[in-house]
Amino acid sequence: MDRKNYRALVVDCDPETNKATVTALTRQQFTCDQAFDGEEATGMIRDRIYDAVVTCLLLPKRHGHSLVIELLSQPKPPRIVVLTPMADPRLLRDLIARGVDDIVCKSASPDLLATKLLSLFEKNKWRAGQSAAISSAAAPGSRMRMLQAIEKELAELSDCFEERLSSFFDFDDPLCDPPKAINDFIKRLDEEEQESQAKESPDMGNTRAADRVFLQAIVTAVPVNGQFEKRGEPFTLALRDLSTTGIRMHNSRATNDNFLALSWKADTLPYRTFRNVIQVARCRPVGRFYEIAGQFVLADG
Repeated sequence: MDRKNYRALVVDCDPETNKATVTALTRQQFTCDQAFDGEEATGMIRDRIYDAVVTCLLLPKRHGHSLVIELLSQPKPPRIVVLTPMADPRLLRDLIARGVDDIVCKSASPDLLATKLLSLFEKNKWRAGQSAAISSAAAPGSRMRMLQAIEKELAELSDCFEERLSSFFDFDDPLCDPPKAINDFIKRLDEEEQESQAKESPDMGNTRAADRVFLQAIVTAVPVNGQFEKRGEPFTLALRDLSTTGIRMHNSRATNDNFLALSWKADTLPYRTFRNVIQVARCRPVGRFYEIAGQFVLADG
């Protein structure tokens, strides 16, 4: 059976760990580059497209967590495996919630790491095939079940934010809804995107690393800082799609904020309003509007 030769970047300040990881990946037919600090890795990921990045968190010159966030902000991020000597539960939950594919202890066998990384690509092919089959069937019941599962998971996260964020969304005067033209624009984009996905190779996979559902709704946003303190005036956006890890929206203006507290009504959970926070991954012009996307963050930071 033919196997694609994937390109991987291995980032570790320890030359021995770096060498052992590269050797194991090469045996699994990965073509590998090496970097020994965060700045060197940053330059390499900006100059070359990688299928996978294996990185330590404790890096000189730039922390591995910052490097991972930049990788996840790419339109089509690589598979990401984090090597760590520590098992901080809060850090691990944060990385997984953002979209990291796996976290491996540095004491684990390099051959085990290489096998797990290769399995991510094989699993992705299988999932992509399943996703294509569901899309082609276009079964409303399947979409509704997926949306309900997503909203149930987001409801648990929203419960953690409810007390802290509820006052942010108490307004004396209601906000104006996004222009109708945005929803018309989103509908056209979604039709084009779903048609494009149906034609893609199964190797493309889902770049957000989680199933997402196209959904139109009005979202109220309040700029906050990293400690979830209000730092700006509220505004509204048009929701485009949703997953357990992230959200994509459109607006008539850009935002420079790194964090947004969001509030919107559930579609499958009666009388439920979500209150969640995202870290903005990108804000870019799409047509005459702006696409704003981000990953949900944990309430305990």
